[in-house]
Amino acid sequence: MLALRLMLALALAGGGFLAGWRVHDWRDGAAAARAAAHAVVVVQKNAAVAQAVAVRQQAAQDHVRIVTRTLIREVPRYVTVQADAGCVVPDGFRLLHDAAAAGVPPAAEPPGKSADAPSGVALSAVADTVTANYGICHETSERLKGWQDWWAGVDKAR
Repeated sequence: MLALRLMLALALAGGGFLAGWRVHDWRDGAAAARAAAHAVVVVQKNAAVAQAVAVRQQAAQDHVRIVTRTLIREVPRYVTVQADAGCVVPDGFRLLHDAAAAGVPPAAEPPGKSADAPSGVALSAVADTVTANYGICHETSERLKGWQDWWAGVDKAR
């Protein structure tokens, strides 16, 4: 009789233990399902943010490119043939500008050549280059704003 009671107690304890693990597994499964559902929501929000930023970004880039092309077309109006003839762009300016564009120190002048010597570059060419460079600068600025907008939106979606 004692053995029967002991076996019954063990069976009940084992069954309770197994039932407890089943409940534990159900809770883990429910938590995993909630986490997966949250991940889906976050991914959908991030996709919406990315799409909205991409649309704004494309419009801003298009605007900058149109303005830059318009300004370059206007160079002859503001830097006339007479201005080209009357302005000698010195070689020192050319060396300094090219170095700044490349992000390096200016190259040494060739021996026997002065920084004041004519570069052979027309003032209108300088205006074209500077205008194009500023256009690139504005495009880069807009791209950075786009990344910042994207990050702010993604940060909110988390």
